[in-house]
Amino acid sequence: MFIFSHITGIYPGISPTEVGKAVSVSRQMISYIVNCRSNPSGKLQRRLEQFFGIPASELLTESERQQ
Repeated sequence: MFIFSHITGIYPGISPTEVGKAVSVSRQMISYIVNCRSNPSGKLQRRLEQFFGIPASELLTESERQQ
C-alpha cells in the first residue's frame, strides 16, 4: 500500500532503512509494504504520517494509482 517511490521524490536520498528506524520497524517490513506484500497497521500508518507529514490517505492513494 505504501509507495516509497512517491516519498523518495519528496525526500531524496532517504532509504527504507532510515524510514524503518524512524518508525520503529525493520527495513524488511518497509520493503514488504512498498511491494504490496503487507499492509501497514493503523499504528504504523500514524507513525508514517508523523514522520513524513503526509496523511496516510495520500500515501495509500499514491499506491493505488501505481497498481
